[in-house]
Amino acid sequence: MKTQRFVNIVALATVLLIVYSVAYSIAAQARTDSSSIHSPVPDFLRVSTKLRTSPVMFVENVGQFGQGARFQVRNSDSTLWLADDALWLTVSERSPRDVAQQRLPSTPERLNILREGKPRKGVNFKVSFPGANPKPRLEPFNRLDTHVSYFIGNNPAKWRADVPVWGGVRYKNLYPVIDL
Repeated sequence: MKTQRFVNIVALATVLLIVYSVAYSIAAQARTDSSSIHSPVPDFLRVSTKLRTSPVMFVENVGQFGQGARFQVRNSDSTLWLADDALWLTVSERSPRDVAQQRLPSTPERLNILREGKPRKGVNFKVSFPGANPKPRLEPFNRLDTHVSYFIGNNPAKWRADVPVWGGVRYKNLYPVIDL
């Protein structure tokens, strides 16, 4: 019993280290990329750059995502989904289109790259919690001033305005007396 609990704690610590490492490297890359943007930069690129270099944002699912997702953390290269039973992480390589949007001035070459829709390589993985509480309480904290809205499609019933955005989320009682 003590050995299993120790293994669970080590597994949680490893997951946290992996998530932190991925988030840190992505944020560092975004800062590097955004500092080399040529001027003049269109407004949508400035907004995109600001979102990539801002603090981590946990977007609450209020119906704009699939049912199993409770929160989403996203940037241009990866998406982390928080579900009751697992963390789902998708990491993909940067597309030539992403690089062109950030680095190339408005030239015919840039426009050609932006028109191309080449596929990107990526990896999806699931980090689950063996023996954990199947329904832990996901508790968001540090409500951010950021406002996110989803106006996708032409059915207003499916639109979601002013979706809550948080600075973090805690899995309460994932294991007895252990929060993540």
